[in-house]
Amino acid sequence: MTSKSIISAMTLTLGICLSAYAHQSRYDVLPVHGGGIIFAGDNITDDSEWNELFGRTDILNRGIDGNTSATVLDTGLKCEAVDSLGAKIWRISAKRRSGLADRTVNPTYFIYPDRPVNDPMQTVKAFGMENHIDEYLANVYVVNPAGSKYDSSKDLEVYYKLLERLRSINNLKLIGKGAGATFINNVLTSHDEMVSGILTIGGTIKSHTANIPVPTYVASSAKAVADYYISANNASAAGSGVYENPSHPVERVVVDAAKMTDAEAFAKAWKEIFSRNYRYNNYHTWYTGTDLRNTVPFEFVSYVMFDRLGIRRNIVEENICGWGDFLWYEYIPERLLSAPKNSVPLVIMLHGNNNDPR
Repeated sequence: MTSKSIISAMTLTLGICLSAYAHQSRYDVLPVHGGGIIFAGDNITDDSEWNELFGRTDILNRGIDGNTSATVLDTGLKCEAVDSLGAKIWRISAKRRSGLADRTVNPTYFIYPDRPVNDPMQTVKAFGMENHIDEYLANVYVVNPAGSKYDSSKDLEVYYKLLERLRSINNLKLIGKGAGATFINNVLTSHDEMVSGILTIGGTIKSHTANIPVPTYVASSAKAVADYYISANNASAAGSGVYENPSHPVERVVVDAAKMTDAEAFAKAWKEIFSRNYRYNNYHTWYTGTDLRNTVPFEFVSYVMFDRLGIRRNIVEENICGWGDFLWYEYIPERLLSAPKNSVPLVIMLHGNNNDPR
């Protein structure tokens, strides 16, 4: 077998692994073409060979199973109530179903406000998260207390019910302000094995054992709050207001006592904490059963931000061997774009990485 046929076979295999994702990612990940004809619709559109039927090469198939006229035309954010969990909760998410972010690590946020809110979109806007939700296809859950104020038992139960409803999360972040921050500081810190980052604004903390490391941005809070998270991450000073675990730098705490708006706090937390890592369950999977109330801390995995690394990520869809469209990613360092032809090797990585314990 020639090297060319080996690469073709590997590319085809990679395309098959990603083909299901391609069906939900066409609108936003593919390059924009000038001219041509776009066929938009549901699975009937997607399953048809329009180029052959019309004898044209400039037809772009953008059918997605389940699409309707509303989903094709709609943009922006959507807000929906989450029922039957014992508290008033809203989910805010992007109306589009696909984007440039990696689906496996799209962030999910639980926001615990200072007091019960009736307008969750106002909370999202206060944190300046509208564009962030759309860009990263993030899911934001605004979680009111079960009663008029937070209760350590009732609201912990709501927390677990919401986790169990979602089942599979690799990139869960907690945001708390005032009384919501106090609830996170005092209660959820003993149950955050799958939490990949925390933003705590104000609030207080009672003395309790710090045993689960979680990267944290401590904003406008008492020294005792900062001390707790520094201890939980086994961190030491690594710069002005920055503390890191020397053995595991991802276990990081940034302390900022300055006054700031919620939007400023979130922007800083994203840059310093939230954009650096997610948390991966490498011990059991949702399809083999996971007891979310009794689990070991998930592993930390660095969150790769390609623009910060000077890497261009191209998302390519191409018809291979007449079998249909297949999707794959190309990662090209910016500094190599001007490299001489045939001077850089091609590396092909297929799905696996030993991350499935089955």
